Amino acid sequence: MIKAVADSGPFIHLAVLNQTALLQRYFQPLMIIPQVYDEVVTQGNNRAGAPELAAACASEAARIVEMADHRLIDQVRHGASGY
Repeated sequence: MIKAVADSGPFIHLAVLNQTALLQRYFQPLMIIPQVYDEVVTQGNNRAGAPELAAACASEAARIVEMADHRLIDQVRHGASGY
């Protein structure tokens, strides 16, 4: 399986389509940063994607990981490639 890091968009949009299982089908493990969990589950409580992401984390299909490389975070935010 392919490892992947996801932002909130895939969970929200696939939840609207009732297709969040596609993420688990193609990506193992699926990793998210704590800010994504907070945005989707905590702040987005009772919205599309919240129960799906909470369940994925509870079953360890999705893992919350801290990103320590702030240079990489800045590159991702600004759309830089090379990784």
